[in-house]
Amino acid sequence: MPPLLEHAVITHHDKDHITGFSYLLERSDATFDTVYHNGLASYRPGHCRFPTDQRPDRAAVYVYRGPRLRKGMAFLYPAGHPHAGKLDETYLTSDIAGLRDAFDREDLQGLYQRSAEAVLSCADAGELSAFDRVNTDTPFISERAGQRGVDLSGVEFEVLWPPEYLSPYRGKDWGKCPTSASLRQIVPIDDDGGHAPIPALAGELGHVLEVPRHQRQAAHRLISPMGEPSIT
Repeated sequence: MPPLLEHAVITHHDKDHITGFSYLLERSDATFDTVYHNGLASYRPGHCRFPTDQRPDRAAVYVYRGPRLRKGMAFLYPAGHPHAGKLDETYLTSDIAGLRDAFDREDLQGLYQRSAEAVLSCADAGELSAFDRVNTDTPFISERAGQRGVDLSGVEFEVLWPPEYLSPYRGKDWGKCPTSASLRQIVPIDDDGGHAPIPALAGELGHVLEVPRHQRQAAHRLISPMGEPSIT
């Protein structure tokens, strides 16, 4: 029986965060319940009102390296709008249907296009149930587990970023600081209000895959419910 990954989180689609997960979707025999993401997509120049050889003519999040626009992410709501200066939500992907629409229009580019293709292939094969945008105001792992009849009352998961309406990073595009768009922290909290250790999480969830990030040199570890690493 293929393994089931109940909860997978895409913090943002930088190469060091999305490439391995795309490979897992494409090549493993695992099935997935829910993949969580922050909603940001990466659009091809010349699509979704983004130009090709100049900067956008109104406020937007994009990457430009003259003489061409490299990618667009979202335009901002204009002055006078209730959410003026925030990212226009029509450019954010919420679920599998929205991802499919953008993919079928060939709007997506680069690593994001590859990850979208992998997500959609899994969904079409019945190997992925949900692709949910999350923020500080949406249901997350505990709620989703409850829908599946799994009690996670001993562990709390809290999304600290992003908020419901996103702002550009210090008024600039995310090409300067892509991690500002992350689903930054997912914090497990134990009964005493402190951070639950990984073995405690494994006791609640079955197994927890701990993956190194950026400066960490340790190999990934699969932590068993007994608290011992079974794979390194």
